[in-house]
Parts: sequence; structure tokens; C-alpha cells
Amino acid sequence: MSSIIVQFAIPRDTSFISKVSSKRRCFTAATSATSRDGQHARCSLQVGNEIETERRTGGYQPTLWDYDSIQSFEFEYKEEKQLEKAATLIEKVKRLLLQGQRLELIDDLRRLGISCHFRNEIDQILNTKYLEKNELDERDLYSTSLRFRLLRQYGFTISQDVFDCFKNDKATDFDTKGLLQLYEASFLATHGEETLEIAREFAAKSLHQRVVDHEIDDIHLLSSVEAAFEFPSHWRVQMPYAKGFIDAYKKRQDMNPVVLELAKLDINIVQAQFLEELKETSRWWERTGLAQELPFIRDRIVECYYWANGMVERREHGFERIMLAKINALITAIDDIYDVYGTLEELQLFTDAIRRWDIESIDKLPPYMKVCYLTLIKSVYLQSQLVKGKQLQQCFPDNMISAFKPDTFQYEKVSSASHNFQSLTNQLCPPTCSVDDRRSTSGFVFNLGSGAVTWSSKKQGVTALSTAEAEYVAATSSACQGLWLRRVLADFEQEQKQATGIFCDNRSTVAIAKNQVMHGRTKHIDIKFHFIRDLINEGVISLKFCSSLENLADIFTKSLSSEKHVKFRNMLGVCNYESRGSVE
Repeated sequence: MSSIIVQFAIPRDTSFISKVSSKRRCFTAATSATSRDGQHARCSLQVGNEIETERRTGGYQPTLWDYDSIQSFEFEYKEEKQLEKAATLIEKVKRLLLQGQRLELIDDLRRLGISCHFRNEIDQILNTKYLEKNELDERDLYSTSLRFRLLRQYGFTISQDVFDCFKNDKATDFDTKGLLQLYEASFLATHGEETLEIAREFAAKSLHQRVVDHEIDDIHLLSSVEAAFEFPSHWRVQMPYAKGFIDAYKKRQDMNPVVLELAKLDINIVQAQFLEELKETSRWWERTGLAQELPFIRDRIVECYYWANGMVERREHGFERIMLAKINALITAIDDIYDVYGTLEELQLFTDAIRRWDIESIDKLPPYMKVCYLTLIKSVYLQSQLVKGKQLQQCFPDNMISAFKPDTFQYEKVSSASHNFQSLTNQLCPPTCSVDDRRSTSGFVFNLGSGAVTWSSKKQGVTALSTAEAEYVAATSSACQGLWLRRVLADFEQEQKQATGIFCDNRSTVAIAKNQVMHGRTKHIDIKFHFIRDLINEGVISLKFCSSLENLADIFTKSLSSEKHVKFRNMLGVCNYESRGSVE
């Protein structure tokens, strides 16, 4: 018998949920497991007082792929030179396909996993050359079956009547290749197509007899027949089986070296893409902390991604694969809570909380369920925001959203504070503070790429004694907002590597923030406003000086000249509604 002591911590980094207490809640769990076949384990939860209960355990083995191993994987086929080489080979194969227009080549491209590069060309060939062909002139079972299968696989309508001319023939009248194609084509039958049902039984019986009698001499053809008996080719996910077909294709006499080279290069490029998607999914799973904080659940993030890869096959749908893998992992964790660990009373509370979808329900849940419930709500919230962002990209041209691509997810903040007098490059500004309480107005705007995403104009809660103090309070407020935005971007897999710059038009404010010594002129400032100093020391924030001519936040705090107002308005991305068109 072995014992395990595990410490759990409910993360407090859930700033998007304002009603959750910011206190760090910790509890410990002590479990003992007998063996993999054991059904029960000792478990104690400690939240203030120790409580011991009998809990079941699934006896799941630890994951074969830990986080560090997954993140350490590297693949050289994601470099630019490899992509350029692949693009050159694609053009060569495209010319080859359009010149020959052979069904065998289309089928080979599909089995090699590279037909996705030629969707338009294949549709054009099938539609113009093979769709309107006179079926009555065909007496070749192999060509008829291959044509029928490819047309149906690519969404064209073709009748089962093309096989009527073979109904009176015997199995000995057909070669093995023709029977194999007939067998695979029969699995594309729709409801009520009796001819294809009969054809499947006929082809299966004939092929099985030839395998038993050792009548198939070609080893590659024999392996194709055995593989078809297991699964028809169009039922298989392309990429996992492409490697095996590549090995068989390079041994064929009619092998095309350009097609083979493209297939080898492409499968490595796709593997590199899938690996990056897996690493991103693994980083998300690590950040949730579910595997560490709930040791009774299955840690199977690699398996979840592999399943999603089979469900969403097209390589351009990486976002959907990652999302589906995350959903699978959450479902697996919740399934283990219901089937393995939770008591009936706890599960009823958990079910009610999910049905209400209310963060206040978390107070009624036991500690281990709070971890899962918070992760579930946070994940659903973030995934919904990602989906909205993806829909936004589909609504606007690429040149309008280029600034929002992942490699350009950098943002800056401009802060400003107006007072009854303000020293700006040795000039005085008109007083803009409140005449009632003499409090200044703070303003800031955050830009993501080339567009403003959040902004504020708000009267300060304290009365500043100087312009520098008012700017200092505004800079601290902007820093807090920036810290929250950095965390939001990190949840969207866009972690900021460099310090975020706050641009302020007061040099004294910059000096106060960078000077850790409390001078006589600043000792009266509330200590909470010195939070910006900690962020500067940690490299999170970088306070910089900018001229008032470029201080975009001034538009939120003071009256500006018409020319300057129009300039700042354009910099914010505000456009004339009438110029964009209106709806009556």
C-alpha cells in the first residue's frame, strides 16, 4: 500500500469573475491506494477541520507524456524554406494533374494525404470529364467503381445504375483490383440502394475466397484487400494512414518522384503543425492545474487532442481541433468527478450549480469541486470570446484585422491627468478640474495593434496637490488596467513577453515612479498609488515620457483645438457613421 499527500490550491487568478473572493483557499488531500484493481481509497480533506471519508478511485495510470516532454518537442519542418519548397512542388503536381486528369492520380493524392492542395483542380476534373460520361459505354469494373467512389466522395451525384451492366457477370470475370474497388465503392451507398448492398456481399465473398486460396500474388494488393476488410479507405482519417501508403507508393513501378517528394515533405509539415497545436493545448491544460489539484481524474490531454485530430481532419481547422481537445479534457475530468470520486450529495450540488451557471453557487460546493467549477466557467468564457474573435475576422477584410493577428498582439497605454494647472514642456494648460471639489480627471486608452480596445475618463477619488501627483494617480490606475489586460491576453495564448509601456506627458511623474525613495513632497500620497513602482521593478510596466502633442488620452480629459481633436479622433479609429453607410 502506498500513500500520497497532495496539496490543492484554488487559483485566485479569476479577475473576470468579480464576485469570487480573492482570498487563496487551500486544502490538503491524503489518499492511499492499494493497487490498480482496488476500488476504494482512503481520503481526507482539510478545510479548517480534518474530515475523513471513504472515496473510490479509478486506479488510472499516470500520463505517458508529461508537460515538459511535450513542450520540449521540436520539429524542423515549420521553417520558411520548407514551406517554400512545398509550394514549388504543389505547383508541379498541379500541372501534372491538369495534364493527365487521371482518376488513379486523384486517388493516390487522396491516400497520400495531399489532395487538400488540389481541391479546386479535382472538382474541375471530376465535373468536366467524368461526371457526364456515358456509363453505358463502360465495361471495366475497376474504372467504373473508382469513378463512382471518387465522385461520391467529392459530393457529386451519381446513380448506382452504373453497375447494372455487371449484374450477370461471375466473379471469375473480374480481376482483384476491380473487386476491391467495387467493395470500397459499395460503402458509399445511401439508404435503399439495393444494388450496392448486393455488390458489397458479392465483392466481399469473392475477395475473401481469393485470400483464402492464396490467389493474390501481389503483396501490396493483398495488404490493400486486408486493410479494406478492416476499414474502407474513405472511413479512415487521412494523415495517420498516409505514412503507410507513402511506404507502399514508393515501391510501385508507376511511382511519380515529384508526387512522392511532396507527400514526404507535406506529412512532416503537417506533423509540425499538429505538434504546435498539441503544445498549445498542453499549455492550457497545465495552466488549469486540474491534473495536479485533482489527482483522481485522468490526465489524458494527448489522447484528447488525438481524438480531436480524428474528428476535425482538415489542417486549416487548427483552432477547432484545439477547442475540441479542451472540451474533451474538461468532459473527462467532470466524468471522473461523477463516476469515481463525488458523493451523491456533492454531485447534486455540482449539477445544480452548472444548471444555474451562477458564480455565487460556488460557495455551496466542496473545495475540490470549486477547482473544477471555476475552470469550467473560465474555459467556457474564454472559448466564447475566442469564437467571437474568429467570427469578427470573418466579417472584416484581412487588411482591417492584420493588427490583431497573434504575432502582433502588442499594446500600449496612454495616460493623462488634467489639473487646474499643468506644466507641459514649460507651458501652462487651461484649468480643467472640477470647480466644486478641485479633483482632477484621469483618462487612458489602450491600443491593441492599431485600434483602441478600452478607454476611460473618470474623476479621481482624491484631491491632488500638484500636476505630478495627479498624473501619478492616473498612471497607477492605468497600470492596474494594463495588468488585467495582460492576464486576459495570457488566457488567449498571447502572453506578453516585454514590459507594457505607459506614456505620460509629465516628466516629474516618471521620476517619482522610478525613484524608490520617499521624498518630502510625495510622502503624503496614499501608499496604494505606489503599486506602479512594484510593477516597474518586476518588468511588467515601463513608464515613458511623451509629448503632449502625441498624448492621445488628452481627448478624454480636456478641451482641444479642432485640428488636434480630429487628429486624436482618427488615431482612435473613430469614423464618421454616415461615411460608412447607414440603415434606414
